[in-house]
Amino acid sequence: MTPEEYHKAPGLNSSLLSAFYESPDRALIPTEPKSYFSIGTAFECMVEDEATGVKTFAEKFFFAESSGALPEKLLGWIESGEDLGDKYRLNKDLSRSKTSATLHGYLDECVDRPGLLPIGTADAAMLKTMVDNFFKMEVNGAPVRGLLERAEFQVPIFWEAQGIKKKALFDAIVVDKMSNSASIFDLKTSVNRHQFGQMLKSKYWVQGAHYREGAESVYWESLPMIFLVSYKTPPYLAQARGIEIDSLDAAEDRYTDLVERFVEWDKAGRPAKGWLDYREDKIWFDAA
Repeated sequence: MTPEEYHKAPGLNSSLLSAFYESPDRALIPTEPKSYFSIGTAFECMVEDEATGVKTFAEKFFFAESSGALPEKLLGWIESGEDLGDKYRLNKDLSRSKTSATLHGYLDECVDRPGLLPIGTADAAMLKTMVDNFFKMEVNGAPVRGLLERAEFQVPIFWEAQGIKKKALFDAIVVDKMSNSASIFDLKTSVNRHQFGQMLKSKYWVQGAHYREGAESVYWESLPMIFLVSYKTPPYLAQARGIEIDSLDAAEDRYTDLVERFVEWDKAGRPAKGWLDYREDKIWFDAA
């Protein structure tokens, strides 16, 4: 199954469920291509290629000679298959507009590589350092390279729970065939440790619970998912991060309740809410 076939297949995924956890209105917003999506995907491809010897990066991306920020709209044009030759900005005399020099530089390279997404020089240098540091990492004392060399990548699974169809796409999974147990790894990029910690609390815990339920529907036992994170701020360090939960039963109950609320909302026609639930923030002041 290709990633495109997986995304078209029916089933509740963790991305939609995480968006709903933030707000029903957030779940109604369609996702659009953005440069940070392509950077994350490019990183995942480079890691898989390094671990397995395949060539997934070259099927989707190329390292461009152009520098400067990648124009967001260019990604949409490429992914929708639009004619890039019509995207140049011209003056009345048909000369190229100098105010769009960065766009034109990327267009010149992309026209010769139809369907491939460009990675600019600055992002290319960052990605190569991130991947190099990533494979120096250890996970609970075990070299990550050895773990991922035994892994299967981009593994789709489908299951039914709570009366609804669900699905998940594992970035990497290592299956112990003797015990039929699974170790799940998810590759992430993040600006820094603080931002990733915030994402754990706001949405990644949903992904962890969702993936574990899916893995346990297929395998006898599944260990808690480990996030393999690379930070996009110098010096581009890598870190393995898990989720420590005081009560696993409580977390599963919270996940189950979230799914039930999503199902009710879905059956009601997915109405917009327009406001967020009351929240009380604690603010601490030092003694005068």
